[in-house]
Amino acid sequence: MTKLALSLALFASIASPAFAATAAAPDFGPNVLVFNPSTPPATIQAQIDKVYATQRRNEFGPERNAFLFLPGNYNVDVPVGFYTQVLGLGASPDGVHITGNVHSDAAARNNNATTTFWRAAENFSIAPTGGSMQWAVSQAVPFRRMHVQGDIVLHQNGGWASGGWVSDTLIDGNVAPDRRLRQLQRPRPIAQHQQLRHHLARRIHTRKNPPHRAVLHRPPEPRQRRNHQRAVSQGQKSPPHPRHL
Repeated sequence: MTKLALSLALFASIASPAFAATAAAPDFGPNVLVFNPSTPPATIQAQIDKVYATQRRNEFGPERNAFLFLPGNYNVDVPVGFYTQVLGLGASPDGVHITGNVHSDAAARNNNATTTFWRAAENFSIAPTGGSMQWAVSQAVPFRRMHVQGDIVLHQNGGWASGGWVSDTLIDGNVAPDRRLRQLQRPRPIAQHQQLRHHLARRIHTRKNPPHRAVLHRPPEPRQRRNHQRAVSQGQKSPPHPRHL
C-alpha cells in the first residue's frame, strides 16, 4: 500500500461518524483543566480555587497548571498564581467571555509585586466586576490577545510592580500604571486614556518590520540622559546613549 493510500485510509477513519462518536476527549494530564460553559460555575470555581491555594505563594515549587476555557460564557473569579496559564480556546479573544474577575495579586508584603512572576493570561475577554481588573505583576508574565471590557490596574494599592508583557490587547477603559515603572509606548494607546508605563509590544507595519515582529521601545531615563550630555560637553568618553541600549 502506498503512502497516499495509507493517508486516505487514515483520513477516512477519522472522518467517519463511528470514529467520531467513540473518540475520547484528549487527556492532557491532571494539571491541565479544560472547562466547558455547560459546567456549573460552582464546579469550575472550586477547581480554580484548589489550584490557587497551591500556587498563590508557590514561587519555587514544582507544580504547573493550565486552565483552558472552551468557547462560551463563564461567570467565575480566576486568581492567577505562580506557574499558571489561563487560556481561551476561541478563534478570537471574544470567543471566550468571563464575567467576574481575572486577577494577579502581589506575592510579597506591602503590596509588592516585584516577585510576582511566571503566569499568563491569553486569548479571552473579561468583564470585571466593578469595572476594573488588577494585574500586578513583574517579569515572565505575558498578557496577550486580551479584551478587557473595563479598566486595568497594573499595581496593587500603589505598591511596587515591574516588567510584564502586554500585546495585541484591547482595553475599553483606562490603564492605571505604577508611576515607578519605565515608560514604554505604542504608536497608538491601547486604552482610551493615559500612557501605559509598562513593557508593551509595539508592532511596526513596514516592509523592514513586518507585522509579526514585536519591537520594544524604551525612552531614556532622565538621569542617564543628563549624564550623557554632560560627558559629551566635557569631551569625555561616555557609555552609549540609553536610547541605543
